[in-house]
Amino acid sequence: MKKALTVLLSFGVLLILSASSAHALPGTDANAVAEPWPEIGPLLESKVRAVQVVGGVIWLGGKFSNATDSTGATRSVSNLVAFDAGTGRFASVSAPGFTSSGAEIWDLDVRSGELIVGGKFVNPANSAQKNLAAVNLSTGAVRWFKGAPTAKTVLVNGDSVYAAGTTLGLWNVASGSPIWKGRTKVTVQAGLRGHSTPPAYRELVLAGGALFAACQCDFAGGQPVKALIKLSADGVLDPSWVPSDLTPGGASGASTATGIAVATDGSALYLGAGGSDFFAKYSFAEALQWKRDTSGSVQSLEIMGGQVVVGGHFVEIADATGDRCGFKSNNPGDLDPFGECVRHNYLAAYGTNGALDAWTPSVTGKFNGIWDLEAEGAALHFGGEFTKVNGVNATFYGKLT
Repeated sequence: MKKALTVLLSFGVLLILSASSAHALPGTDANAVAEPWPEIGPLLESKVRAVQVVGGVIWLGGKFSNATDSTGATRSVSNLVAFDAGTGRFASVSAPGFTSSGAEIWDLDVRSGELIVGGKFVNPANSAQKNLAAVNLSTGAVRWFKGAPTAKTVLVNGDSVYAAGTTLGLWNVASGSPIWKGRTKVTVQAGLRGHSTPPAYRELVLAGGALFAACQCDFAGGQPVKALIKLSADGVLDPSWVPSDLTPGGASGASTATGIAVATDGSALYLGAGGSDFFAKYSFAEALQWKRDTSGSVQSLEIMGGQVVVGGHFVEIADATGDRCGFKSNNPGDLDPFGECVRHNYLAAYGTNGALDAWTPSVTGKFNGIWDLEAEGAALHFGGEFTKVNGVNATFYGKLT
């Protein structure tokens, strides 16, 4: 249902005043127009899939070949770049290039002085080393891992790292060798959707000794599943764990939902979905707590200030159970066809009780919107496929403070 909001325009900054505005979310002003960065900000030439901030450095991964820092200096890069988080200038450590044919970085994580990089790439000196690497955070030196699948998601777990594409594996970080791999393959149901949806694990979280995965999947290890699955820490599917609102693959009326993002605050799981687009909260016992419709996919989640920040390519989202937002269409009027949803351009926040926050930064340009969110204290970094944040040029990367 629509909410009545009071707005104040002041010096080009949109402030939303409501009882729910007393929170630790960043302001709506884009860092690109705030000190210490001038308007140009760090700019990328093409899509950013992953953002990681560590040791005062912003690491961005994706599919791009040049970057511009806050001074206007431009560099040729190869799918990975590092900026100083305080100034927006190129960092003192130089990011290595991932240059094999069709290379793309999909995900980043951090462990013990190294940036873990997952994606599609090959070591030019050794074709057996591919899709998973570790970059020294101080020197930029690369260590390669052996035999990983195209890694759509990576997750560090102590001295090991999970990497997953259509299958799941676990690698020893020190040796770069697999502990085990090729487990619990995910597949999609032919003819279920009117568009191509390649099977893939999209994000992993560990909670209570179990591994939870958001996946583009209708089957996992041959078992019917849907969007959000539970596995043991060694990659074995729990086939009895199926979210209560999602009809698994192979069944009559199977849901078209695909899992893209998953997060946990330690007490529950949050799922961002595409296909039948939505954002939802589940108990660890797979029961649906609440669900909110969106007009486009929810592609990234971040717990921040006691709330769940939601990024994707939606422009209308629900603020109550049962609200119906629109579907992908060239007609903007179709995105809130019943007048029940609220305009939020690619970025929003919900309380853990499902209450939509009045926080309304605006991310615009390009269809796919936000691919990744990363909190750094009171700041929020994000990457994707967009061109403006609150009307300011911010190609493919943005920061709110």
